[in-house]
Amino acid sequence: MDKSLFEQARPILEQIQDNGFEAYYVGGSVRDYVMGRNIHDIDITTSATPDEIESIFSHTIPVGKEHGTINVVFNDENYEVSECSTIEDALEKLKKGYYDFLLCDMNFSDGTGLDFKKEISKLYSIPTIFVSDESDDMKKILALEYGADDYVVYPFNMLELKARIRAVLRRTKSDLVNDSNKTNILQIGEFEFNLISRTVKRYGQDIELTGREFELLYVLVSNKDKVLSRKELAAKLWEDAQSHIRTVDVHIKRLREKIKDNESLIIRTKWGEGYYFSSNTKV
Repeated sequence: MDKSLFEQARPILEQIQDNGFEAYYVGGSVRDYVMGRNIHDIDITTSATPDEIESIFSHTIPVGKEHGTINVVFNDENYEVSECSTIEDALEKLKKGYYDFLLCDMNFSDGTGLDFKKEISKLYSIPTIFVSDESDDMKKILALEYGADDYVVYPFNMLELKARIRAVLRRTKSDLVNDSNKTNILQIGEFEFNLISRTVKRYGQDIELTGREFELLYVLVSNKDKVLSRKELAAKLWEDAQSHIRTVDVHIKRLREKIKDNESLIIRTKWGEGYYFSSNTKV
């Protein structure tokens, strides 16, 4: 199993830690590694803010700084580093994207890991391991009662953590596959999104969308009443966003047709600025 990308990213991780911040590998790369799949990119989460990341590294790209995401360029490789130190911020990220697994600290600046887990459960079911510097048995019991799949105490061996993550994914994998139509359902207004099958319903009726149209609608509905420019929408949907800015208009037109928004009352245009999903209109 190739772990060369983790080795290449290790100096990034260690440099963040050497500056007094927490930093961990997260996301799809960890999932793919423990499940024996090929790794394509590396994500790192840290307690450092985007401004602090920019001060640590000489070459960064603010790909999503307003959302807590910075690209660090190191030896001509890009690594996405996300900061998430509050429950509010973490929940906002969860509402905007699907995650396979959570490695969650027991302490946030605005609450506890238990508070966070309780709120997560309102969104969708997701495998979770809590990490903590407290070995108190009652804390472990409470975490498990709140729905955690495991509880690990600092300091821990990375090989042991990997084994625990693999065990949790193994236990939950069949549920995620066999019950995909019932889990990971997100209800936003009259729209119901299935984040695994990538299908959507409105008032209980299926809407046939392409993958890109699903993503576009999800972004708009998740940011209701917030005007998003063509550039912002393109950046969320395509890696080469610059070449797709005008393509956004075509997808908006098709999306309006499919959700029967013939008078543009649901997905509205703010001339000269962009598009937004209106929460005030019932059609």
